Amino acid sequence: MVLNLLKQNSFSFTDMKKTFFLLTLVFTVAVVAQAAPATSAAAKPSSAVNTVAAAKPETYHTKLLDKVKSSLVKLKKTNVIPLKQEDVVALRQKKYLFIYFSASWCPPCRKFTPYLVEFYNQNHEKYGDFDILWVSSDQDQKSMNDYMKQDKMPWAGIKLTHAMTKELKKQHKVTGIPHLILLDENDKVLATGQGNVVYEYQMLKFNAQAQKNN
Repeated sequence: MVLNLLKQNSFSFTDMKKTFFLLTLVFTVAVVAQAAPATSAAAKPSSAVNTVAAAKPETYHTKLLDKVKSSLVKLKKTNVIPLKQEDVVALRQKKYLFIYFSASWCPPCRKFTPYLVEFYNQNHEKYGDFDILWVSSDQDQKSMNDYMKQDKMPWAGIKLTHAMTKELKKQHKVTGIPHLILLDENDKVLATGQGNVVYEYQMLKFNAQAQKNN
């Protein structure tokens, strides 16, 4: 009826009042209909919202990290300090773990470490699924700490006094340094060596992105 009235070239004052009344009625019904779902959602009891719990994050490398968690250290500003509990928790949530074997007295290590630091700083936050654990072959803890400071290592290291420093070298048959290995979420070795290990990780990310785009 409204459309018929509006299509007319001219209509009476009575018709205008009818049209205004009908348009007002249509507008009111539309507003109520639009508001109804929002009112219904708002009226849900609060207990229904509270029943939705956040998914618990996956944890990895538990066996290794449980052994060394109390002996992990990390550079904070200018000091090497014990790794905080929240940092240990974050480390457990990294799907991929690089284990880096090196020492301050090793010239090839001093060349490779800055490259690894650059890779870490450029990709750690970008991808968020990896971290590096350092196993030092230094002669004493001071030398290890100084190496961390000098090269600004952003990752955690295991104290020299912990038995796992020797155990990990034996487990992964490390006979020379620098040496880098890459573990997956099941602690399976994906790559071992030096720069090729970083390349292996980058290829994993590249292939994952390619599959996602297909």
